[in-house]
Order: sequence, then C-alpha cells, then structure tokens
Amino acid sequence: MAELTWNDRWGKCLGGRVYILAAVVVDVEMVLSSLSDRLLPLAIKELSLLLEEKLPSSVCCMNIHVVPRLGETGDRGRRKLLRLAMAGDGQLCAKWHQMQQGRQQSLCGGSVTAAFHALRDTSSVQHQQKLADLLALHPEVETGFLLDLPLKWISGWPEGQKQYPQKSGSVWFDFPALWGEVIESLIVHARDPAVVHLLVNFASAEGAKTMFELLHGRYVYNPAAEDDTYPVRCLLGHYQDLRLYAEGQKALERRGFELRRRGAPETGVPQVIEVNQRRLTLGREEEFANVVIQKPHISKAHAVLELVGGTLSIQDTSVNGTWVNEHRLANGIRVELHPFDKVSFLPAAHPAYKEALVYEVRPAGEAREAPRSRTPERRRNSDAIDVRIVRGPTQRPFQRSRRSRPQRPQLAEPVGLAKKRKVVALRGVVQIDDDEDVARVSPEKDELLEAEDVDRWARQLDGGSLVEYIPKLTSLFDSVSQIKKRYSGKLNDFYEDVQVQDENHRLAFASALRALSK
Repeated sequence: MAELTWNDRWGKCLGGRVYILAAVVVDVEMVLSSLSDRLLPLAIKELSLLLEEKLPSSVCCMNIHVVPRLGETGDRGRRKLLRLAMAGDGQLCAKWHQMQQGRQQSLCGGSVTAAFHALRDTSSVQHQQKLADLLALHPEVETGFLLDLPLKWISGWPEGQKQYPQKSGSVWFDFPALWGEVIESLIVHARDPAVVHLLVNFASAEGAKTMFELLHGRYVYNPAAEDDTYPVRCLLGHYQDLRLYAEGQKALERRGFELRRRGAPETGVPQVIEVNQRRLTLGREEEFANVVIQKPHISKAHAVLELVGGTLSIQDTSVNGTWVNEHRLANGIRVELHPFDKVSFLPAAHPAYKEALVYEVRPAGEAREAPRSRTPERRRNSDAIDVRIVRGPTQRPFQRSRRSRPQRPQLAEPVGLAKKRKVVALRGVVQIDDDEDVARVSPEKDELLEAEDVDRWARQLDGGSLVEYIPKLTSLFDSVSQIKKRYSGKLNDFYEDVQVQDENHRLAFASALRALSK
C-alpha cells in the first residue's frame, strides 16, 4: 500500500508523484475600472508580485485563480472574486490577513482596487467539521467521484479517442486507489478545452467519501508539470450520473431535471422537485407557486425555474435570497443550472444552514441506486487562472506517515494540527470572517484596541457589505464591547437603534452579534 505522508501543509502521495496542499485560502475582491481583456491579468500579476514582497518570509502564495460569479452583468461584471492559496504557518497567515482588513489596495495605477475578505484554513478543525456535515447529506450508495485536472497534466492519450481508461500503475489510477478499491478510473474531455475530468468508480461509497474529504477545498500539485498547483474542483455522486455529466448533456436534454433535496424528509417540504415543464415557481403559498415549500424564510414566490431546449435556469424573485453553489444570485437575473449544482435558500454562513433547504440538480429519471460495474481491477497493496508559483513543497524528511488502512480508512491530517488544537484550547480563538475560527497567539495591547474599534469591526462583516452602517454605529457606540453588552439576546433592539431594514443585512448582523457573545 502506497503511503500518504504530511509535512506541514503538504500531503505527499505515491512517493511524490502527486501532492495535496491544505492551503490557507483568502478571498480577494477586485473592482476594475473597465472590462478591458488585459486589465484583469495585469492586476493579478501585480497582486502576485505584491504578495511575494509583503507576505511573511515563511508564507508563500502558491496559486491565484478567479472564481466565476453567477449572473455577472454591468457593474457586477467589473467585480471579480479571486482566491489565494497560501502555504505556511496558519497563525502568521491569520495575523497578516487581519492587517489587510479594511484596506483598499490600488493596482495598475489606480485602475483596479483590491479588498481582502474571508480567510479559511483547510487544515483546520472547522474545515473538517464542515466537510463532515456535507458528507452526512450523501447516501451510502454514491460510489462515484469526479475531479477536474488540467489537460497538460495528462500524457499518452490515444489519438482520436474521447476517453482514456486508466490502469493500475498509472498516476490517475493509483492516486484514487489510495482511498479505496477502484472499479474504474477514466479520463474524459471537459467543455473547457484546457480541462479534463477524472471519473472514478469506487467499490464502496467509503472510498469516494474519503477522497472527497481529503481533496475538497484544497489544491493538488504535480511536480512533473512545471511546478503547477491547481485548485480542486470535485463532485461526489452516483457513478452513472457523473458519467453522463462528464460525457455531455444530450441524454439530459430529453429527460429534464430533478432537484433532489439533501437531508431527511420533512413535512411541508418536497424531497424531489421534478422540472419537466417550461416554467415552475417555487414559493411558500399555493396561490403564487406551482411547488409549495412551507418554510418561514421562503417568500410567497421565491424563485422561478425554466426549462427551455434542454437548458435549466433559475431566477431569484425573493426578499431573503437564493444561492447556487454558495453564491447569492442577483435578484431578477436568470442563471443556468447544471447537474450537481447545489441550490439553497439560506447562505452557508447562516446559523440555521444545517436545517436549511439544500437541493441538488440531477438528471430526471436517473436511478437512485448506483449499479455495480464489472469485476474491479485489484491493487495489492476553467475557469482557473494560475498566475505564478513561488515554490513547490519542501523536500525535508516527512515527519508523519499514514498507517496501513483499517476497514474504515483513517484520514491523515497535516503535521501541527494537533498542536494547533492545543493552542486553541489554551489561548482561545479569534473570529476572522464570522465563519472560521483560526488559532492565534494572545493579543498585544494594540491588537486589543483594534478589536474594540467599531469602524474596523463593521468593515470586516459579511465581506464589507455593511459599511453603509458605519456612520450610525460610530455615532452610537464607543467600542465593540459596548455593542456586545447592550444587545446580547436583543437583536430586534439593535435593528431598531441602527435602523437595519434589509433582511439580508439583518442576517449578517445577527451572525456577527452571536459571534461576539461566544
């Protein structure tokens, strides 16, 4: 059995043929003065050079890529979400990130501004807990796994073939076989000509879930491909569903779609929403909706699904909002849906998200049980823009190796995570983006003063969307502690005093006040 070994944030697989990077991920919003094709790449290049100069010496930015936003038009088309993948000490990353909060970085001679938002540590306990919550929604019969890879990483593809089966001994068979017995490993072309899909059918759901848990939200590194680090984009589901998705949409166009709910059955909430007619309205009241969803946060007419020529789209018509793959839709903008997209009616950061409605888009009529394939071959043992790679994983001797797998695979974790848990227990945690707890050293006096600054606190909330309330907040309160003391358990009083009418702003403030009370 080949080993997975960890050195800091780097997981070494197959003797160094593939690495997993458990990065500290930071979201950056760029605002462009124009939609020039050249402006965004220039701004990313300048940001990369700036990070190389300003980051702590023990921290490296390994990857910068653009995260597509849904329904980008007009002013939203000039707002780009970038994601930074950083390797290094988590506490230093968190401290550096805090220093950037509330600052606007000017790039390209003032033609672009950049603002740093949420930070997530993919080696943290919180990251693992979120994945556990997500995996709990998947049934035990889902043995399929799909992973996007750059086409340039694939060699030996037979000329004229649409598919490239992988055999034992090849990297892309042996890599998934680390996590469980592989029945089939297949590479197929994606819609993006620079990307391919690695499609894996495991003998059991355990292998698919283990691979998903180790990779989701992280990065893979291929030393044989010019020091290339690539963001993981992966799906977990029924193998036949994933294969249909990977091979094209033609079969889906004839059958329509279903929205299948994740979670246990609940009164007043449909488990499956069949979309086989041109237009469906989802909402709370039968007078306004074809499909009734009886939840208090659902509007009377919350969203509209349209099926035209085999293409499924969704349009938000609500007050509280609709999210696709954790991105909020602009109200009134129609966005195309694809198989395995997740549609939800609360943001992932909301305290009630676990009990919220989350639906997954699936091909209509697909079997709920995954069929078994042929006898497995046994083993003995984009959207992305990659700008610059500072360096690959360190080559020091690895400190920890994965033990031989018992019947249920045990997940390896980066070295230092156990130590980090001890730091959390001894020194507490600091809220970074109202969603992630990141361990850090005890604050100095200046840091305590910064933490009490109302202006600074408000700028960090909900990615900067609440800055319009800063004049009111600073006129009413002298410190964050004063807000905490006055409004603990009194959200409605806070809304009235600060004059918060917008429902989404109320949700964001509610999360922030709960964080203060911890």
